[in-house]
Amino acid sequence: MFVSYHRDGNVGVVTLDRPDRKNSIGQDMLEDLERAWARFMADDQAWVGALVGNGPTFCAGRDIKGDMTPLQRSALGELFVPETDRPIVVGVRGHVIGLGWYMVAGCDYCVAGDDTRFAMTQLKVGLPGPYGFAPRMNLPSFVSFELLAMGRPLGAQRAQALGMVNEVVPSEDVNEKTIAAANDLLTVPPELVRLTKQLLRGTDRTVDPAVKHQYWDGRAALEGSPNIVEARAALRERRPPRYVAG
Repeated sequence: MFVSYHRDGNVGVVTLDRPDRKNSIGQDMLEDLERAWARFMADDQAWVGALVGNGPTFCAGRDIKGDMTPLQRSALGELFVPETDRPIVVGVRGHVIGLGWYMVAGCDYCVAGDDTRFAMTQLKVGLPGPYGFAPRMNLPSFVSFELLAMGRPLGAQRAQALGMVNEVVPSEDVNEKTIAAANDLLTVPPELVRLTKQLLRGTDRTVDPAVKHQYWDGRAALEGSPNIVEARAALRERRPPRYVAG
């Protein structure tokens, strides 16, 4: 089992537990993730959720292993965490890449280790930048372009300055501080916490459905084109890509 669930008081804790693969997520691990969150959702005594990773890396994204076959559609939705009015606190450290960052975007409070490096590397593996990530994280357009188009990593301190991280703590303290933040949410009436989350989510910036269609249509149109094939080959062969004029 690559993902575990247990309850600590009234905090339901989901742990990514595949440290030998940097908690990168393939189809088997996605199914474990779905089961763990289903247990959380079925647990009436879990008033707050906590998402953490075992090992020095929270999640290195998709476990592609040279295979870019899309993951099967998840019951968890686009951000791979449940759509719920219960608050979810996430604790990250090390690499937080691609799908791992999606999960952070789906949570409500983020504790980051001082060694955390966020990154979106879709373009380097022949995929367009994610359409829903930037608005969900309330990123300025210039920063969004830098992170998505250039794939530059973002350290914990800058992420906090941009409002994407609540706390930066020593890396070894991340899981402990995550549970502590979750317990802080238990000091106020849970019904009010849930209503507050609903109200905040109701005023989040959303993605126009037309943009979603543009993403999927554009991705399908580019699949198999020479530069997409070259990007993936260069990644597998650990060499600089050699692109041609489009």
